[in-house]
Amino acid sequence: MIRTGTLAIAVCTGLSGPVLAADGEGRYAVEGPGRLTCADFNALEPDDPLRRDLAVWLSGYMTAHHRLLPETFDLTPWQNPATMLAMVAQYCQANPDRIAERAAQELVSFLAPRRIRTETPALMQRAGDQVTLLYQEVLDSAAAALGEAGFPVTAGEDGLADAVRGYQQREGLPETGALDQSTLARLLR
Repeated sequence: MIRTGTLAIAVCTGLSGPVLAADGEGRYAVEGPGRLTCADFNALEPDDPLRRDLAVWLSGYMTAHHRLLPETFDLTPWQNPATMLAMVAQYCQANPDRIAERAAQELVSFLAPRRIRTETPALMQRAGDQVTLLYQEVLDSAAAALGEAGFPVTAGEDGLADAVRGYQQREGLPETGALDQSTLARLLR
């Protein structure tokens, strides 16, 4: 049990909105891999099945927050489970005495200002044979960040890919021209 003021998820109760739930002292039980201490999480080998389980748990945690947080369509508009897990690991390095659920809470707080607020379709970004699905807001943010970094996006089919490739080269990233996870993580800090 932990002390926090986070949102609890009401499963199969018919509740339609956010609910603050806990005992009288603000404690509640955390289910599944979210109970894992940060120290134990960081001690896991990269191929440990528990890491995969935590990534799946984290995806569900974010999905629940998509439903429960007002004006939220997607908290993780470009982050995949591996990227989210890396962010949790970073938090856990600095806070080994906490549990993974607390790291997930902090991740929600960090991601909330950059969330997608309303439903919007995902668009394809092509770079060679690589295809990435991203929201228009993410593409717009990436194009703006590329311009600020000295790589303005030019018009035309290859304009974005060329700017991304230039940025990737300068940053020492694989030069794919695609807005992949490592590129977006660096570009949209």
